Amino acid sequence: MGHLRSVKSEEEMRSEVVDRFSFHALDDIQKKKVENGRDEFIATAEWITKYVPVGREQALALTALEEASMWVNKAISRG
Repeated sequence: MGHLRSVKSEEEMRSEVVDRFSFHALDDIQKKKVENGRDEFIATAEWITKYVPVGREQALALTALEEASMWVNKAISRG
């Protein structure tokens, strides 16, 4: 049984790769979304450091939150 794979031309794949690794300047609305998101992520990180005992789990939670923040910002910049 073969693997399913997306049927994209070389040109479409190249365009997708270039888009993934290109800089996307933010417009004013996107900047505001990123700033608001940053405030929310900071508030959540502060909650984690206040209520979650110091240790591996807290560190992993903060790392996961940081990763989520990066993905959110990337999605906003590409949207």
